[in-house]
Amino acid sequence: MPALSGIILSGGQSRRMGQDKAFLALGGQRLIDRVAQTLGQVCDDLIVVANDVERYRGSAWRVVPDAFPGAGSLGGLYTGLQAARYPYVVTVACDMPFLNVDLLRYLADAAQGWDASIPRAPIEGMTGRGRRRDGSPTAKDVDLQPLHAVYHRRVARPIRARIAAGDLRMIGFLSSVRVRYVSAEDVRRLDPQGVSFLNANTPEEWQAVLERLDG
Repeated sequence: MPALSGIILSGGQSRRMGQDKAFLALGGQRLIDRVAQTLGQVCDDLIVVANDVERYRGSAWRVVPDAFPGAGSLGGLYTGLQAARYPYVVTVACDMPFLNVDLLRYLADAAQGWDASIPRAPIEGMTGRGRRRDGSPTAKDVDLQPLHAVYHRRVARPIRARIAAGDLRMIGFLSSVRVRYVSAEDVRRLDPQGVSFLNANTPEEWQAVLERLDG
């Protein structure tokens, strides 16, 4: 497998959580450190995209400021792709405590020769909640996990075009690139418990993460 860059998207404001999710304590370490530790087993070049770079001073990874702070995860992805050293980039969110090394490597292998590889796998209770007022679907509507995926740096250009058009959906640019969709069956084979995509946006979801860890 060629060398890979890794992006951890940590630019969100954590409004529903009430505190910065990246710095929550889990198993004796910060959540961001747990995510970076796992991603570091797959990638040689780790990048954290953050709104507040100063909070990460002294970190072992490169930390870059979000080029489009108001553009959500899509802006963070664009920023990370621009900073990446290698052509293919493994992208995850900072609040995914149960990343699976085997699945991440599988996605990286699947992306070779494509512009992206994205898992198609639902998360119970989330499907169908993301559709916008104009009726355009979001990732949740089509069971895609674009915050746990692999992208080639060249997709930065169509991403920037969607940001300029005001379409901040994580799937808005996919029709302009070549995507290999990884099936839910392949995901289950590598992650039979289905926890890789779990994240924590609220105190209740965070409590569920803690209970699963103790579990």
